[in-house]
Amino acid sequence: MKLLEIKTDALALFKVRINKYLAIVDIISPLSQKNVEVHIHDPGRLGEILFPDNKLLLKYIDKQGRKTKWDVIAGLVENNFILIHSNYHRKIAEAIFENNIIFQKQHITSIKPEAKYGNSRIDFFIVLEHRKNIWLEVKGCTLVKNNIA
Repeated sequence: MKLLEIKTDALALFKVRINKYLAIVDIISPLSQKNVEVHIHDPGRLGEILFPDNKLLLKYIDKQGRKTKWDVIAGLVENNFILIHSNYHRKIAEAIFENNIIFQKQHITSIKPEAKYGNSRIDFFIVLEHRKNIWLEVKGCTLVKNNIA
């Protein structure tokens, strides 16, 4: 079962990370471009993914006011691309709810994304039948060794 298709626009080789959110890559496909700035949407260390000459999948974003025109979506680890764009974690969770993978849809009364909890926001507030409330925070995993995340 395919939950969510994430389209990418380019294949690149990682060169260097400038700061938590900015890196330099060489795009190798579909058109070759050297020293391209890309946005990393995960402030984590990511040392197992962001190392010189590792392959990355990029998405082109042409929005006025952005510093870069590319987002890093995933990086190659042990012959698999690992998602490192944290905005997609919530979209994957929503696809799980819509496809009744965790909760049977008939038992869900409501799902509120980005629900306020005190001074914070939690990814989801889910109300099930019989007034059972679930606060759900979604996290991604980027560390993979021997096919174990």
